[in-house]
Amino acid sequence: MRWTPYQLNLSDYHKVIVGEGESDRNFFAAFCRANNVNGFGFAFTGMHTTEPYEPSGFGEFVRFLPAIERLASFNNLTDLILVCDSGNDAAQRLRLLQQQIRRTNRRIGRQVFTENPGANVIAANGMPRVHVLMIPNGHPGGIETICVDVARDHQNVGGNRGTTIEGWVNTFANSACQNWTTEKCDKLRLQAFLSAAWDRKPDIHFSQLFDLTKDRLVPLTGAAFGDIRQFLRSVEAL
Repeated sequence: MRWTPYQLNLSDYHKVIVGEGESDRNFFAAFCRANNVNGFGFAFTGMHTTEPYEPSGFGEFVRFLPAIERLASFNNLTDLILVCDSGNDAAQRLRLLQQQIRRTNRRIGRQVFTENPGANVIAANGMPRVHVLMIPNGHPGGIETICVDVARDHQNVGGNRGTTIEGWVNTFANSACQNWTTEKCDKLRLQAFLSAAWDRKPDIHFSQLFDLTKDRLVPLTGAAFGDIRQFLRSVEAL
């Protein structure tokens, strides 16, 4: 079966979640499906261009935002959620994102996007309203920081397999990730954990995880994702 390129069609939905990378986009598509959160389209910063969607990452919101503004259906967009890893310094991360938004508006030639959105605050104004979801809320790391803990706890149901795998992974990570940021280290930890937990496909990547396993390795409906779930439902209700 041929892979279908990612597309954004704002005629079909009026709210969009934008992650840093492809794994984030696929996580949120699966997360909303599992938690019955509706009405969102899903994107990542690499979708400023066609496949292979490069470059992508945190520094590419400045490319993605002008690209979405050029869509013929852009005026249908009511809400835009920009998802960022908190990293080791969430306040600095937010400032850098705000700088990208200001640069975007200068490129466009007018203020299209609110330039000083708060972190993990539901925006009341703007067309579109710009919401910033920083993960984890109040802790260093990224989406993978939560996912690796959820994966461990799930493997521990009925035993301690998850703790055993976590011990192997941490031994490796403590050697391999010296001087790495928390979110980068946790990306490696999650990848290594998934490989050890699913021996039938040790080459599985986080971006493929929910297409291949649904949420059997990282269940998406538990309490650990409560902050994310509540944030999305609040935007859904606008």
